[in-house]
Amino acid sequence: MPVIDPGRLRPPSGGGLDADAGAFIAAREAAAGAALSSAVKTLINDYFVGLKTEGIYPLLTYLAIFQSAGNLGAALVPAVGPTPSSTGFISTDLSAKNGLTGRGSVSGASATTFLLTGFNANALNQNSNSMYFNGTGFATTGSAFSVIGGVFMGISPNHLLDIIPAGGGLRYFRTYGAASITRSTGFTSSGSLCIDRSAANLATAYQNGVPVGTSTAASAAFPASPIAIFGRRDVNTGVTNYQFLGTLGAAAFGASLTAAQHLAMHDLTQTLRLGMIAAIP
Repeated sequence: MPVIDPGRLRPPSGGGLDADAGAFIAAREAAAGAALSSAVKTLINDYFVGLKTEGIYPLLTYLAIFQSAGNLGAALVPAVGPTPSSTGFISTDLSAKNGLTGRGSVSGASATTFLLTGFNANALNQNSNSMYFNGTGFATTGSAFSVIGGVFMGISPNHLLDIIPAGGGLRYFRTYGAASITRSTGFTSSGSLCIDRSAANLATAYQNGVPVGTSTAASAAFPASPIAIFGRRDVNTGVTNYQFLGTLGAAAFGASLTAAQHLAMHDLTQTLRLGMIAAIP
């Protein structure tokens, strides 16, 4: 289990906001140069409180919330963890209402976009960890994949979580340690997608908080290389890759989540994402 910093479980601040939610809101407003509405502040506060109530918050090593930002600088303000850096993305690739909406800044052969989170993969427990993403799906169809979470060593990612599209609706959840989990029916890229490793020889794919497949491939030691998220690379001229879009955020956990926590993470994050869409013009 990770060591929990007592500062990560601070009591509510004055004015009724959870202290961690209040700190995130203040940092986002400063970066955006504009105040968030009371409705958005309430949604963010309720999300933080819910994560703590379910015992999820202390397990977080990284959490990004892209909705409510409105520009790239504000989007790079993390809810938990170090500030990421951007390769390829620009402010017009994001909207306050919908989060990550595209990558209009680059295209063509070997054009690459990703956010480098600023923390290394070996901060995670090799045999007990989880990578989580929530969004509205992929931007386009094609023959390549979207690396929605990976360890970057040089230009090549070693994957913490890929979703690999293929013909006929077939999808593969692929994770570090060579685990590949096929989701051939009932796949939807809208909502929550997660890989959870609970043991050296057990990785489970989750879709919208529900387990949809497992792999018994052995885990591998994580390198001291940074984790990148929402990567897309056009690897060949004429090949169109997917970009995971509408993204409320991403989370990395230093431990496996329980079944109840997976459902709670999905429910809380969906509530935040849909609430933001309703609250932001």
